[in-house]
Order: sequence, then structure tokens, then C-alpha cells
Amino acid sequence: MALQPNYPKTAKLEKANGIFIIFNDYEHEDDFSCFLDFLGTKLNVVVPNPDLHPYSLTTEIALPEGLVIAMFHDDTGCCVRVGNEARSLADQIINACYSAL
Repeated sequence: MALQPNYPKTAKLEKANGIFIIFNDYEHEDDFSCFLDFLGTKLNVVVPNPDLHPYSLTTEIALPEGLVIAMFHDDTGCCVRVGNEARSLADQIINACYSAL
């Protein structure tokens, strides 16, 4: 489980259940709705309302390239998770969110 910085505003955490892109500007549960708005704007998609779980909030975003799970968890803050086989999708998300910076 290595945390790899890949951009000043994000970090990438690779685990057995997927690749997590952690968005450092959105650290708290109260940030989640703004985080979803940010993703919707940057990815040009409609983001569904989140599901509330005991320790997290999640929502599934269907992109042409694959399924993305946007989530908040106390351990990660706001992040997106893609499957381990979707490394290029993870990079596309980072580029879409921060290419204009």
C-alpha cells in the first residue's frame, strides 16, 4: 500500500480493491458536495446523489472509459476509486481535473 504523489493537489493510493486518487483540497465530510460539483464540472457528467454508509459517503459515476466511485472516508478524505486495471482512467481523471492549472 504505497501512497504516491502524482500532482501537488492529489495523491494516488494503490490498494487491493482499487486505485484511489485523493483530492487534497477536499479533506472533510462537509466538502463532499463541493467535491461532487467539482467532479461533475471537470468530467462533464451529472453526478448522482451520494449514498450514506456507516463510515463513508459514495456515489457511482459512469464514464465512457469505465466506472468511477467518488467517496468520502475519514481515512482518505474525498477521493475517487477506479479498478486496478483502470490505471489510464485514473490518469485521465487527474488530467481532466487539473490540466488547466
